[in-house]
Amino acid sequence: MYMSSSRNISGAATQKRLNKRDEVIQREAQRTEDIITMETMTGSVRRTNGNTFEPPSTKQLQPLRGCSRLASLYGSPLVKFYWNILSYFGFLFLFAVVLMVDFQSAPSWLEVLLYIWLATLVCEEVRQLFHDPDGFGFSKKAKLYISDLWNILDVLSILLFIIGLAFRLTTELFYAGKILLCIDYIVFCLRLMAIFTISKTLGPKIIIVKRMVRG
Repeated sequence: MYMSSSRNISGAATQKRLNKRDEVIQREAQRTEDIITMETMTGSVRRTNGNTFEPPSTKQLQPLRGCSRLASLYGSPLVKFYWNILSYFGFLFLFAVVLMVDFQSAPSWLEVLLYIWLATLVCEEVRQLFHDPDGFGFSKKAKLYISDLWNILDVLSILLFIIGLAFRLTTELFYAGKILLCIDYIVFCLRLMAIFTISKTLGPKIIIVKRMVRG
């Protein structure tokens, strides 16, 4: 009786080891198949467990050259974001110079450059409003655009700039236009808070303030 029980236990253990070995073999076969499929799609070679799998295609991935590396670098989202920040700081610096140093009765070339720069910001806001890659439709896209506080600040700053520019080009409302442009500069500076939302320290606080203002 005891010998029969021992045989049953030994047989169960052997069967368990065989099942486990079959599972390992199946996983290894699936992994090998996935690697071969991936290499077939990418055209690369990967070494696994001392075995080298050659793709059916002889075409290999080539390293990027100088121009391609520069294009990939400056086309990456992170570098674009940094360029956007530098460009916005440059716009604010030019705006401050025009208001404090170069604000004359007739627009100077620096002031004309500021107007052109603002026109590019207007084009960007129009692109954000009408660009609909997800196919939401204009009405839903417009609601999403207006629901964002930063977009509201952008539209307000552009409208103030246009009104201040219209007053500035007249003789009677020249100083009133300068005052409006100074207020508009403050609104543009408030727009900087959107940049600092990526900060681990300031980001959550700015988001809390944004929700309080919205509420």
